[in-house]
Amino acid sequence: MPEKIILYKYMDSVRALDVVKNKRIYIPHPSTFNDPYDWGVYFKSSIESEIWENASNSSIFPNLALISKPLANRDQYPPSSAILLHDDCRKAIADYHANRGLNPKQEIDRIFEPLYKKNELAKMFIIYTIKIGMLCLTKDPRNLLMWSHYAEHHKGICLEFEFPLPNDDIDNGFTIFNEETKRTVGNAITLDTVEYSTKKPMPFEADNITNDTMKLFTRQILTKSSDWSYEKEWRLLFSIEEKSRYLDVSEFLKCAIAGVRSEKSLWSPLKTLCDESDIDFKRASLDQQVYQIRVS
Repeated sequence: MPEKIILYKYMDSVRALDVVKNKRIYIPHPSTFNDPYDWGVYFKSSIESEIWENASNSSIFPNLALISKPLANRDQYPPSSAILLHDDCRKAIADYHANRGLNPKQEIDRIFEPLYKKNELAKMFIIYTIKIGMLCLTKDPRNLLMWSHYAEHHKGICLEFEFPLPNDDIDNGFTIFNEETKRTVGNAITLDTVEYSTKKPMPFEADNITNDTMKLFTRQILTKSSDWSYEKEWRLLFSIEEKSRYLDVSEFLKCAIAGVRSEKSLWSPLKTLCDESDIDFKRASLDQQVYQIRVS
């Protein structure tokens, strides 16, 4: 049996009630997150000029030309990962995963075709950046800021989950779910802590992508600015094969905690849903001696 860990998800009451009722939770693409540095894919190539030439002629990412054309007069280009991080590309990927637009994969393949020809593993890596899903969690259900920022200013709900920990060590402590455990967690790849830093991860050479590159990429997307350290974040990472981006949490959901400012009209339907599914129902309250949330 794999080790397990208790983690929490702060949510508004409408979405949390839907999770408790339907035992499923949406797995977003990180291009939709509130941190503009998130989904930090940082790589470069020796053929940046060819990649950026393709990007400057993009029909669905027109604003990429505003970046590439001023640079055409000098032999300097930003790392080609900037294409994936550009607002045009991020929006197209986010719209696709929200069923509001077409899959941008074909256009991204056209832009990065010179890189694919140089290293065929690069295609697998680029496509993974489109398919990735990420569930953001925390170890702390009593964080005043988290209740304020993610749970309707304490009017929402914090959900408690018990997930298995990755149990297949593939290299120097980098662990993934083995095949048996992976099937129980919606084909998730790994569950790991976020590291906080004042410096961005260094870009790696996309010309030399190997099977180890996924480990480097995963570490990049598990690094955030120190400004976010209060979140004490863990991330459950997925490679989404279909447009359905929901994880069945019937096995993992253990408790629902109503916020200190939650309406009394919320308590009864939430408790009823919890009782029907053998999930604990708790309420948050304010400690009268120290600045701290109590849960009981």
